[in-house]
This record gives sequence, C-alpha cells and structure tokens, in this order.
Amino acid sequence: MAGDLYGLARFASGAQDNDAAHTKFFLLSKALAPFQEGVRYRTWIAVIPQSNRTGILAQILECFADRMLSIFSLSTRPLRADIGAYCFIATVEGWVDSDEFKGALADVFEMGSLVRVLGSFPSWNGPGVVSSVLGLGGLAPSRNPAFKRDVHSLASTLTIS
Repeated sequence: MAGDLYGLARFASGAQDNDAAHTKFFLLSKALAPFQEGVRYRTWIAVIPQSNRTGILAQILECFADRMLSIFSLSTRPLRADIGAYCFIATVEGWVDSDEFKGALADVFEMGSLVRVLGSFPSWNGPGVVSSVLGLGGLAPSRNPAFKRDVHSLASTLTIS
C-alpha cells in the first residue's frame, strides 16, 4: 500500500511470518515536502548535549515547553564515542520550519548541543489513533487494533545560523 501510494518498487509481498505484525514505512528525502495549511505536524529530532550533567534533559525539554510544543515520545541512546554521552531522540509537536520550532531548536543549539532533524511529517489523526488509554484491553498493538500502523516521514537536516 505505501509503495503504491508513493510509486515505489515492490521487492516482496506477503513476506511476514506473523499476520499480526505491523510495518512502518518511511519515505526519505533530502528536502522537506511543502507545508500544508491546516495540517498538524510532528517532527523527529536527535539531540546530543555538549555535556552529561544533572538537569541537561530538563533544560532541553524546557526549550520546547516554553513554546507550547508537546513532546510525544522521548528515548535515549548511549553513544559509543564516550562513556556517559547520550543522544536524545524525540517526537515533537510542530512543523520544523515554524517560528516556534526553529526558536526551540535555536535555544537547544545555543546550549552547545548538536541537533539533527530526522523528519517532519503530518500527524496522523484518522482511524486507529488512541485518544485515551482508558478502557484498553492492553497497550501492545497485537492486542489492540486501535493502534495506527502507518507513518510517513521525510528526512532533513537543519542548519541554524
């Protein structure tokens, strides 16, 4: 379906070994797709702080909270280059090229952090989006069909000058 939607070549079909498995597809590009008025966006970013110290994550998150940009997911990955060095990966509300988002990224950058924009994409609001966890039989997608399986993304980098 994703390949048909974007005119991509299909390498295999029906290759899953579990019918309940869900696959996310990402369409990558070096350029952002044009902004669509009235569409809600989410943006994936990776941030590597200059130093690992108490409160650094809170300071990074505050850059977005000050602009009323919600963070929907946050994960941390250790970097092999240095013990105690981490990369934070976040899904943030907003379009990467909006004034609010650029301001938040500029503040993070000014803290000495390395910042990479991994993608900015329309937020899915259709069937399958869980608006509340109340009453769910389980949070695993295999046990709850309300979880959405489809994500579109464009990759980009952002240079702040």
